[in-house]
Parts: sequence; C-alpha cells; structure tokens
Amino acid sequence: MTGADIRNELKQSGGNLVFPDVTTRWLADQSSGSLILPTHYYGKTAIKRVHSELLTGNSTVFSTTANLGLEYPGRLLVICVGVVATSNASQIFTSGNIILGDLSVPASNGPGQAWFNGGVNILTGIVWGTTTGTTRGFQMTCNQNMANLQLVIYSVAGTQGSAQNSSGSGSNTSASTTLNVTAGIGGGVVIMSGLKASAPGQSFTYTSGANKDTDQDIGNNVRYSTGFLNRIATNASHGLSWTCGGAANICAVAGVTFS
Repeated sequence: MTGADIRNELKQSGGNLVFPDVTTRWLADQSSGSLILPTHYYGKTAIKRVHSELLTGNSTVFSTTANLGLEYPGRLLVICVGVVATSNASQIFTSGNIILGDLSVPASNGPGQAWFNGGVNILTGIVWGTTTGTTRGFQMTCNQNMANLQLVIYSVAGTQGSAQNSSGSGSNTSASTTLNVTAGIGGGVVIMSGLKASAPGQSFTYTSGANKDTDQDIGNNVRYSTGFLNRIATNASHGLSWTCGGAANICAVAGVTFS
C-alpha cells in the first residue's frame, strides 16, 4: 500500500501522513508501538467492523457496552441492527432513539423495515453518527418485548454525506434495492444488511452491491447478515441484492452509502 493508497483510504486530499499518529494507527489497527511500512497496511480498509453481538432476552430495552475500536478524528460509526419480537400481536417498531454513548439517532434517520407475517415479527435498520471513545454504552428501545437483537457496528473513515434505501417483502427468499453512490475522495462506501425469516442454518449470498461480512442465526428461525464495499465509483443506481435459503417468508434489505 502506497502513501497515495493510505490517503485514499483515509479520504485525505493531501497533506503529510505521520507514522505513527491516531489516524495512521487507526487504519493499521495498531494501538501502540512502531508502524511498519508496508507490513501493517496490507489488506487494511477504512471500513472496520468493531463490534458484533447477539443480545437475547424478553424486554422492550436492550443494552450493552459496545467496542468502537481505536479512536480516530472524524470517524463515522455505522450501527446495523436486526431484531426479532417475542409477540406476533403487532409490528415491532423503535419507540426511542438508538443510543451509542452521547450519540442518539432516531431510527427514522436511516433505512429500515418492520415486517409482520405468519407469526414472525422482525425489524432491521441502519443509523450512523459520531462519538468519542473506544467503548460506549449502546441502547435500543422498542414498542414491545424483543427476543433477540443482533448488533453490528462499523467504524468508517472521514466520510461525508449519505444516501439510503431499503426494501422488503412479505414472502420471499430474496430482496433488492438501489443506492445513489457518490465516490468522493478515494471512492464511495456502501454498507448493507439483510434479514430473513424461515432461514435457520441457511446462508446469505450477496448477488450485488457489497461483499458479505457477517451472517448468523439470531433466533426464532431468523437469519441476519451485513456487508460492505469500499472505494467504488459514482453510480446513481448501485444495485443491492441478496438471496437466502429456506422457505419464502418476510425479508428485507437496507443500505447506506457515504462519500
């Protein structure tokens, strides 16, 4: 990885790179010690999964302490959630902001889907913002008891602007939508998620839009996945789509893009 590559990952248009400082340490995932060029930068990307956790219980409020990785000025924290309710009496919705430390984001600020079908009640969404620290408290509140909540957090370098979209179906084995991607310095960023009922032990296949990063059962026969793509060209209609095994049932895709 050259100096120009490092600048592109960090979305810096110019200026000196300092080895080490908080910025170059963040990209290299090296909290201390010397930075070795190019060894510590092989395969490193400016989209980092810093937390993944399945929360279980029977409550309207789920909370945990989330890892945020190394602190980096201007990093964006992207919070992806997949939720299953304990009741099929009504659709599950967030009834408060999604909180990460002093970051408090209305779920309506990002894409998401709440679906209710055949006794299955699920919710998925993606929100983002900035906060300080290497660990912060996470909290999400819904209008009814949740059985399970899969939380995935990404730390993303120096991004600006956003576009978002989501789509879903009451009975399917796939979902798709499009995003308006603006490249910006070093290329655009896409983060997407998928959620499907009636899919225990199955696997997501991302047919377009991103590279799969996580894929897990989250309880009640529901499968959840996230993925990302980095340094991509401007595209007003960047397709996002996935397929997943199991019987057709409620499913959703959500995606966000940053430049």
